Amino acid sequence: MFEKILVATDFSQSSRSAWFAAISLAARCLARIEVLHVVTYQQYVFDPARYGVPDEKWQNRIKDEMELEYAPRLYPNSRRNISVSASVPEAILDFAEKEACNLIIVGTHNRKMLGRMLMGSVAQEVVRNSKIPVM
Repeated sequence: MFEKILVATDFSQSSRSAWFAAISLAARCLARIEVLHVVTYQQYVFDPARYGVPDEKWQNRIKDEMELEYAPRLYPNSRRNISVSASVPEAILDFAEKEACNLIIVGTHNRKMLGRMLMGSVAQEVVRNSKIPVM
């Protein structure tokens, strides 16, 4: 059924739920899981407390956080990836195509209508533009 599942993460609780859903499904299909975190340039402008000014160590800090949050021991047939892009949905879709993923799993925040209109939704954009199934 599914051979490779992409889980997009922003380290939120909904992303953790997507990770556990992917583990459950992948275990039944014997699929590989690709965990992807997309770093945008806006994160440095609007949230400097998270990673600070970009330096040569920022990737290591994100990798450490991914190893902690998405531990390989929970599903050994998984890999963690980091992408830098101006657009999170585009990066997710490009990665899924490049890695030949059969399914994309994304968590979504429970925003009200006004929040969705103002902020948009990464999950919505991925669903709208994906050529492969999205959960």
